[in-house]
Amino acid sequence: MTEVVMILTTVSTSEQFTEIAKALVSEKLAACVQMSSPIVSMYSWEGALETEEEIAITIKTTSEISERVVARLVELHPFVVPQITIVPVIGGYSPYLEWVKENTKA
Repeated sequence: MTEVVMILTTVSTSEQFTEIAKALVSEKLAACVQMSSPIVSMYSWEGALETEEEIAITIKTTSEISERVVARLVELHPFVVPQITIVPVIGGYSPYLEWVKENTKA
C-alpha cells in the first residue's frame, strides 16, 4: 500500500471540471486532476431510471488529506448526491508517487 489515493467523481460539463480541478490543485489538495472523455451513466434517481452523459474525474492525492479533499469536493460539486469514492493505490512508479505526495503538502 502507498500513501497515494485516487478520488473518483463525475460532473456534467468541462466547465464544472475546470472549476473543481483549479480549486483542488491550487489549494494543494490534489497533485493532479484528470478529466476523461464523456461516459454514459445509467442510474436510479427518485424512483426513475436516468441516463446521462457525464465526465469522469480522477483526483490524485494522499490518504492523509483525503477527507479534506472529499469535504472540499462536496462544497464545489454541482450534484445533490455526487459519486465520490476513494480508491487506494497499492503500488506504482516511486518517483510519481513521491511527486503526488510533494504536491499535496499543506
